[in-house]
Amino acid sequence: DPRPLPVKAGQVLFTHHRRDVVWAGRRLVEQGAKAVAPEAEKSLFTGVGQFWERYKTARFHDYANQTSRILAEPVPLSRTVRDGDTIDWQGLKIRVIDTPGYTRGAVSYLVEVDGKRIACVGDLIYGRGQLFDLFSLQDAIPQVKEDGYHGYAARAGDVVQSLRKVAQSKPDILIP
Repeated sequence: DPRPLPVKAGQVLFTHHRRDVVWAGRRLVEQGAKAVAPEAEKSLFTGVGQFWERYKTARFHDYANQTSRILAEPVPLSRTVRDGDTIDWQGLKIRVIDTPGYTRGAVSYLVEVDGKRIACVGDLIYGRGQLFDLFSLQDAIPQVKEDGYHGYAARAGDVVQSLRKVAQSKPDILIP
C-alpha cells in the first residue's frame, strides 16, 4: 500500500496483474504515467473484458484459475517486459527478472541507487518476509495429472526458485 499516494509519476512498473496491487498505479497511468508490466501478463492488463466474459460460464470448472482479483477495467500499457530486459530511466538502469510464484507471470525489478542494490519484488515477499496468501499458489500439478483444484500451493516451488534468483542478485534492500 503506497499511501500516501504519489500524485505524479513518469512511469509505473507493475510486478504483476492483480487488482489489489494495480489500483495504486491506475490513477498515475490515467494522469499520463507510462505503464510497464510483465509480458506474460499483458492480457490481464489490456484484455480483462475477455477474461470476465469467460469467467461467467467457466468459473465453476476452471481449475487453472488462480484468482478473481483480476482488473475490472483495462490498464493501457506503454511497454511489456520480461527476464533480461532493461529499463533506462533518469540515468538508472532497471533490470527485469522473471519471478513467478505469486502469479505465473510476475517479474521483479533490480536497480542500483547510491551504491545500494534494490530489488522491487512485489508480492513475492509480503510484509516482513511472508507470503500474502497461500491460495494464490494454486495451480495444476502436471506430474500427478490433476487439475489446478488439486494443486493447492503447487507454485510454492516457483516462489522458492524466484526468491533464490533474487538472492543471487545480492540485494541490499528488498521492497515488496
